[in-house]
Amino acid sequence: MQLKTLISLIFVIVMVWSNTWGQTMIDDEITAEEHYQLGLDAIKRNEQVAAICHLLQYLRLDENNPDAETDHLIIAQKRLGNLYLFYNDLASALRYYENGYKLAHELGDRKELGILYNLGVVHCLMHHREETLRCDSLIRAYPDIDPTRPYYLMIQEAYFEKEFGSKINAIEAFKRAKAEVINSHLDIRYLSTPYSELTEMYQAQHQFDSALHYALLYHEIAEEGKVHNMLVDSHKYLMQLYTLKGEYDSAAYHQKMYVVLSDSLMKTSTFLEATSNWNDLLRQDSKQRIHGLESKISLQKVLLWGLTAILILALGITWLIYRQKLSLRQKNKEIYERNRELVDMERRREIANAAHPEEEESRERQKSDEAISDLSRRIIRLMDTTEEYCNPDFSLQSLAQLLNTNTKYLSQAINDCLGQNFRSLVNEYRVKKARQRLTDEAAYANYTIQAIAESVGYKSSANFIAAFKKITGLTPAYYQKMAKEDIPV
Repeated sequence: MQLKTLISLIFVIVMVWSNTWGQTMIDDEITAEEHYQLGLDAIKRNEQVAAICHLLQYLRLDENNPDAETDHLIIAQKRLGNLYLFYNDLASALRYYENGYKLAHELGDRKELGILYNLGVVHCLMHHREETLRCDSLIRAYPDIDPTRPYYLMIQEAYFEKEFGSKINAIEAFKRAKAEVINSHLDIRYLSTPYSELTEMYQAQHQFDSALHYALLYHEIAEEGKVHNMLVDSHKYLMQLYTLKGEYDSAAYHQKMYVVLSDSLMKTSTFLEATSNWNDLLRQDSKQRIHGLESKISLQKVLLWGLTAILILALGITWLIYRQKLSLRQKNKEIYERNRELVDMERRREIANAAHPEEEESRERQKSDEAISDLSRRIIRLMDTTEEYCNPDFSLQSLAQLLNTNTKYLSQAINDCLGQNFRSLVNEYRVKKARQRLTDEAAYANYTIQAIAESVGYKSSANFIAAFKKITGLTPAYYQKMAKEDIPV
């Protein structure tokens, strides 16, 4: 994004925040119920700052009102807890969830279970082991008539295992929760938690294909429900995963969407602490209203300076990343060119061997008389003229049988004369063959990396990728991409 566009965007954000904050602080003519409805409407429009301000105003006006609508009080406490939890203000989230749970429990309201679940998650994230277990036992004691109870128990177990136990058990628990939503025909929005957590946990374990699978499912739910917070999260996950998988076009798209959507949340996270302090100030007498207005002006200045600093930092980081990317691409291009030259040399050598095998063998003997033994020459000759090593079961014993020798003598010849062990020798020839096939558009254009790996004898694509990168300096996917482009940087 150009500098002028970024500055214009920041200006718009400041103006929108200023108007929203000023209106919600100054307008004392709005009733408590109107603040409540405006707060819920602001959440639907993804205007989190306005939602927090209106809901705090509503609680200030109606929290101690004996005629207040108790159902609205419970919902307001829960929604405020949700907002603070999303922005990781765990202390504030805990306070509102506890207030909401206490009120719902006293009235026997069914929203008690959902708030209790959120309360348990916050205790877990704050590493309150005993409080987490207490919430779990309360959920288990809840009547079975609520269809969401099994789901909440599985999620509670998953978070507990994630923070205090086994990550593998946590993954299984999140999967069970996902299955429970589907089997019990619950609202698909309940899938958002298992999908987002499975994405994060698989990414942490470097299982990027599984992480991408759940990230796409999470993104689908976010788009269907048009949930702004989830969309920001899902674009962030997809940006990271496509980058790790080397799919930079997809990563760039999701990075762009993440920046666009998260811009509207930046101001919210910046002022969450301020709104918490403001909530305490609203409980004081009317003189504090003047102090609040002064704070508004100060916070606007802080925001403006802060956003300016962030802009400068972002531009600097973007420039550095761009330079590093150019440098890395140039280095990778050079590595690819060197490998391509080796492939061409190997092909010319194979053609020469086929045309004049006796001359090549004579030259090899002359070069090797002083350096390698007769057995080592036979090894090289066999490896150069056959593709026996492409058999996945090719072993030291197999090579010994082909050369009519024993494994001990064969291993000594490879180690002493060729300066490597059997496994590295096989990897070297398999990678050579893979390089040729990755650049052979006519015969292997439709082969996947897995198929190429299997064609040269690898049972595991992970082992193939590791060996290929060790020898060539590039991953097979990147090498294949460079071969298809095969244009100057």
